[in-house]
Amino acid sequence: MLRGRRWWVPALGQLPQRLQYHEVETAFQRRLRTGVISNLRHLELTDFLDKAETVFVREIRRVLQSENTVRVYVLLKSDYVKAGDEDPDTKTFNTKSADIFTSTDLREWFDEHVRVPLLRDVEEFQERDSGWTLLNVLNLTLHINKYNPSRASSYVHLPAKILRRQCCINVKNRDQKCFQWAVLSALFPAAKHAQRVTKYEDKVSEPFDGVIVVNFDELDFPVHPR
Repeated sequence: MLRGRRWWVPALGQLPQRLQYHEVETAFQRRLRTGVISNLRHLELTDFLDKAETVFVREIRRVLQSENTVRVYVLLKSDYVKAGDEDPDTKTFNTKSADIFTSTDLREWFDEHVRVPLLRDVEEFQERDSGWTLLNVLNLTLHINKYNPSRASSYVHLPAKILRRQCCINVKNRDQKCFQWAVLSALFPAAKHAQRVTKYEDKVSEPFDGVIVVNFDELDFPVHPR
């Protein structure tokens, strides 16, 4: 059900004639906003995503005015037709959810988490299920959720910009002790495979000159920001 709000995207070149944006009511408790970017005239998926990026950046910036961090994923809907079949079939491609902070480069985030994976998935679909031809790009739905740090209980990928610099150790843990592994990786650098938990498991409450320098016994995990 729509909220009753429906508007053209603000004038940005030819954008008003090619896209339309509206919000959708949601019953999910942690959902901040669900917005649909509808395609009006784009014939190519790449062209649609290029223009949709501008709307995406605008809407995320709007949400970040009141939220320090959000978790976002998108759904792409397109009509395909198979050779010899007149009736189109709607296919949906979704991305994995990822965090956006106030410091995040939104255009870089869109490229890494939306454009690249969607174009890859669409290409793989057409190669895997031969005979399908893209008939029409329908829309891109933005699912913007509240950030819940208490649920971030394991490894999270670093932003591409930081990953390329190779300046951080990102331990791939599967428990809720991210803080513990981060501290241990800094105090006891591993010569190889620094991202592995096994490199630090024997360092918990590690003695140094007979004195315990690291003791996590009284901490509650996950450690919440103060």
